[in-house]
Amino acid sequence: MSMKTRYRKKAWLCAVLAAVLCLALALPQMNMYARGFIDETKPCTLKVTKDVFDKNAEDWADLTDTDRELEVYLYQIATVDSYGRYTVDPAFKSAAGSNYPNPETWDIEKLNDGVYEVSADDWRKEARYIAGILDLPIPPAADAGKEENGEDETTEKLVIPEEGALTSAPCYYKTVHTDEEVEVEQGLYLVWAKPLITGEYEYTFLPYLVSVPDYAYGREDDVNEDLDEWIYHVTVGLKPRRQVRYLNLEIVKTLLTYNASLGEGMFVFQVEAVRDERDANGVVSSKVVYSDMVGMNFSEPGRQSVLLKKIPAGSRVTIKEIYTGASYELTSWDGETWNPASLVLRDDAGAPAVVIDRLLGSPDGNNGGIDEEGIETAARAVFVNDYDETTIYGTGIVNHFTYSEDTKEWVGVQIVGGDRGEEAANE
Repeated sequence: MSMKTRYRKKAWLCAVLAAVLCLALALPQMNMYARGFIDETKPCTLKVTKDVFDKNAEDWADLTDTDRELEVYLYQIATVDSYGRYTVDPAFKSAAGSNYPNPETWDIEKLNDGVYEVSADDWRKEARYIAGILDLPIPPAADAGKEENGEDETTEKLVIPEEGALTSAPCYYKTVHTDEEVEVEQGLYLVWAKPLITGEYEYTFLPYLVSVPDYAYGREDDVNEDLDEWIYHVTVGLKPRRQVRYLNLEIVKTLLTYNASLGEGMFVFQVEAVRDERDANGVVSSKVVYSDMVGMNFSEPGRQSVLLKKIPAGSRVTIKEIYTGASYELTSWDGETWNPASLVLRDDAGAPAVVIDRLLGSPDGNNGGIDEEGIETAARAVFVNDYDETTIYGTGIVNHFTYSEDTKEWVGVQIVGGDRGEEAANE
């Protein structure tokens, strides 16, 4: 064999070994991503739908309106290459600082090594972690409160960031609307939907991560679980939570004429709120959600008011003047609301009453005021009394009960002559 032939065989053997080595290096990636390579030249789209609301229209009636568009914010957390390997955005790493990678779950880039078995719950935790790093409000976790039909019983105040804060957060990509298909770059995105406040509920949505393009083969309950290929036009939904709003109601009393010789005049109101609630089996029943008795004491003609706090929205609230004061008569009673769907009714049977049929928050920001906790006054009941020319002396004691969120019990207070006294034992 000539020297030239020997060198040719050696060169051929080196080329074969090099090819085998390259194949060996590629096999782990091909084994990890059996679906093949991503076509990096293909355009991709993302669409966030409201399908979950249409399928559960009874639960999400506020959201099924075709004119109701929800704002959805996309944050590109990582890019993806043709192998499906992620590279986390340096801006996110910088924002996370020492909290990157997530010390409580896993590192996105470690997925590239094929060593992690990541569950759906792990993905959810990672999405919440990422939203927290970006200072995006995060709804309570599913186990944070009792939930039926996605309804959340936590009482934490909902804070919605300003638009500038949402769009200036690290990794912000673009804002879209539900049922709008938009072109996006290939990568891994955090999907965060802006909370919505209606007259009765506060709606929040769980943040989640979505890969574009996506690969759903073998993913349980996914419409594409049998499709063994990359999906370049991705459609996802939303995971909603809702919480009943708390609203305030103001009782206003005007005394036109006062007889000083009779002493202080006392007026007592009974307030009860009833709300229709559906249990886990879909059975609707009426439940008393608020019950209270309040008094006002007058030593001169004029106007006074009392604010009843944290009445669940959607309730039917009845305000009765059960004691009009000795030698005073009720001359008129009426109410006021700031939501057209919240009706004011007069009840003339028995003790005169103002009925607020469905206590609802204002749709346009007009209301009866905002208290120190940020709760709006959604309705006002107005009663007018006048001296009836008789000389009956009288006074009274009112047992006033309020519901304590801390102890989950009714706490009693005695009102003597209109003044609130010390807390009484809860009978």
